[in-house]
Amino acid sequence: MRRIILIYLFLIIPAIVYPQDSHNWNIPYGTYSTLLGGAVIGSAYDLSASYYNPGMLSIYNDPGLVIGAQLYNLTKLKIDYESEKNSDLTKNSITPIPGFIAGRIGKDSSASNSFTYSLLGRQLYSTLLEQKFDYKDNSTNRYYDLYINQDIREQWGGFTYSRKLNENSGFGITTYISYRSQDLRYDYSNTGNENNSIKPAFQQKGQYYYWNVSALFKAGYAFKKGPLTTGVTITTPNINILGSGEVYSFKSITGIDSLNLLETNYQDGLKSRHENSFAVGFGFGYDFNSFRLHTSLEWFNAVKPYKTLDAQTFQGQSNGKTIMPEVIASTNSIINYGFGLELFPKSKNQLYLSFNTDNSTIGGSGNSPMLITNYNLKHISAGSIFESSGIKFSLGLAFAWGDKEVESSKSQNSENLITNSNTVLSYRQVSLLFGITFPGKKMGTEREIPIGRR
Repeated sequence: MRRIILIYLFLIIPAIVYPQDSHNWNIPYGTYSTLLGGAVIGSAYDLSASYYNPGMLSIYNDPGLVIGAQLYNLTKLKIDYESEKNSDLTKNSITPIPGFIAGRIGKDSSASNSFTYSLLGRQLYSTLLEQKFDYKDNSTNRYYDLYINQDIREQWGGFTYSRKLNENSGFGITTYISYRSQDLRYDYSNTGNENNSIKPAFQQKGQYYYWNVSALFKAGYAFKKGPLTTGVTITTPNINILGSGEVYSFKSITGIDSLNLLETNYQDGLKSRHENSFAVGFGFGYDFNSFRLHTSLEWFNAVKPYKTLDAQTFQGQSNGKTIMPEVIASTNSIINYGFGLELFPKSKNQLYLSFNTDNSTIGGSGNSPMLITNYNLKHISAGSIFESSGIKFSLGLAFAWGDKEVESSKSQNSENLITNSNTVLSYRQVSLLFGITFPGKKMGTEREIPIGRR
């Protein structure tokens, strides 16, 4: 059977470009919050609360500086393609900058009003993939070339204001400025021969790039009474400020008279747009003396289809067909939840265990030319916090896994240009987690410190 275009190239290979580009809970922040998988919307008592729940900063107002990072990721994506050899693709990457930095502004940590700054990486991935391979399909030898260069970066810089409403509750709001850039360059080609005769060939290449600056807000309310803490948060959609980008596409099919094709177009100086979904979170923590329980749930609203770039339609050179560049994006409504255990909270060294879901916003009605990981993930993590010379260190490991069956398009013509087959993706990732908290100078009235932090 002739197969000029493998779905392997269109749906599977790009999935290793960014292992978790459509997930919201894939990067944890802070010292102990990292080890708890971020399930601290109602119980964040370090400066990571500027992200998880700004209201918590008015209740647990520890001074100092917090740095957290995913130091090393080992990612494995296994591809089981029907009628083809299985492919194991392993990608190692080192995160070049900390994932989270936060600090107090001002010296009085007991004041009713407090201010915090923070810088965090919401997305960070860069990779280069080049593969050349061939195989024999009955009497036809097929040859493939693949090149993908992907870079995705999204940084949030935040300023948090928090206010203590009374001894048991507080409110806070973080204003974020977000900078996001995406750059995808790809080139697929497929040729072959049969009995020394050149067979039909396919080539597709292009570039998709944009940068965007926007603003958004995250507000939170926190309540504490006895061993119970709880909180709710609201994250607003972002407000686009400015941005620009370009899109280039080239597609060619030769060797089949009824299907010879040429479509190419380049547009630059396009206005860019990126949409962040509205989200509501809830969580609580409870101290059982021998251990502390943390649990959180967050709902993300769907984002309706929108154009990431203000691109215009163009005419295909071979058939005059009107074509719109693939710049339409949308996301699904999802719910993530998680829980964590803090063991031996009264000792100087604590142990942590956590589990959380990490559902993809892509798949079904959710679609994007850049966001392609439509498999749901689960995360587990474990680690410890220890103290030396007043500095707290966290060290742990996290494991993420997920599987997805991809249904390919059915054959559309007698040449079987696109064949009917299914593919199963198996995603695995191991991360080394690290966090550090530098103590700050405490001033004003001494305040209550949660159990396990005395």
